Amino acid sequence: MDYSPGGSRGDEDSLKVAGESLVEAYVRNEELRRVPWLVLLRKVAFALAGAFTFILGIQLMQVSAQELIPTLTGLFGSLVEAPHNALGFGWLVTYGVLSGSPIAALGLGLFDAQAMTDISAYFMIMGSRFGASFIVIVIGTIAILRGGGREESLSMGVLAFLVTYTVYVPALFLGVFLLDGNYLPWLDISTPPVIVGVVDLIFGPLRDAAAALLPPGAVFFLAFLALYAGFSLFDRAFHRQEVEEVEVTALHRALEVPLFSFFLGAGITLLSTSVSLSLGMLVPLYLKGYLRRRDVIPYIIGANITTFVDTLLVAFLLSNSAATHIVLIAMLSVGAISILVLLVYRWYSKALLWLFHWTFHSNRAVIGFVVLLVVVPLILVVV
Repeated sequence: MDYSPGGSRGDEDSLKVAGESLVEAYVRNEELRRVPWLVLLRKVAFALAGAFTFILGIQLMQVSAQELIPTLTGLFGSLVEAPHNALGFGWLVTYGVLSGSPIAALGLGLFDAQAMTDISAYFMIMGSRFGASFIVIVIGTIAILRGGGREESLSMGVLAFLVTYTVYVPALFLGVFLLDGNYLPWLDISTPPVIVGVVDLIFGPLRDAAAALLPPGAVFFLAFLALYAGFSLFDRAFHRQEVEEVEVTALHRALEVPLFSFFLGAGITLLSTSVSLSLGMLVPLYLKGYLRRRDVIPYIIGANITTFVDTLLVAFLLSNSAATHIVLIAMLSVGAISILVLLVYRWYSKALLWLFHWTFHSNRAVIGFVVLLVVVPLILVVV
């Protein structure tokens, strides 16, 4: 039957529209059938697997590092001998693994094994955070290869680095002042004995078996792989679906309020334990026009504070109060500078966006910026 004035052509169009509606309805029904409990189950499974692998990695690193002090000192000693060397080393290696969390954990492990000083460990942790935004540059580069514009694709990466450096550089020196002068001796939290007991009960047999069956070097390498896998599983627990859900709701509106943007960045990073995820999700949102550069600056500042939470957990699992003190000093220093920045946010954002536009004013400036990202930490390592 022909219900349209266009005859058979109208039938074809009606069927096409109806067909598309049916397909969309079918897809929605299929999604509802496997959501929400299957999706929730997947998230819980990945989160639990990540937690188990992460804690096991800490235990393996602790038991192997104690036996590898001479080897670790010889292997990393020249690279982390001075604080600035440790800063550059943590910065560069973070580029290589595209995640700062396992490198910060490595720094605490070396400190716990007495292979480096507290100041060097602090610098290595901060270096890992200096390089953590590199994942956003990588995502932007992939967007360029897929046909995206240079400035649009790299904007979030460049902005993340500029925010990180302008906050972390003064925070770095503030932390050294507080740590070296021991001005906050009360900022020291010991691991509750009950946590130590539960961890030993669950992971002790695996840790002791690995130490008995494998040489210390193999156990240490396995520990680092377990740490990296644990953080990756945490990322998988918060899959891209959350990004797609957020981008069509209120994220772009919420980010227009600087204080809310700050807490949102801090909260997402805290819940996902991954600054790579919380910053990486900004690239597709920005490319689709949901975000403005000015709106995401407080978001990045907030994310750069709570990114230390997983490192603090490492310190707790090491049962080393001195390691906990180092991480808390880092968090306090970054938090203090971040608050100062938010108090003068109007001037800070204007200066930062001016620097951002200057970076993109020519191809040479962009290339120079990217080169400096590698040259500066490399100089810190070799000098």
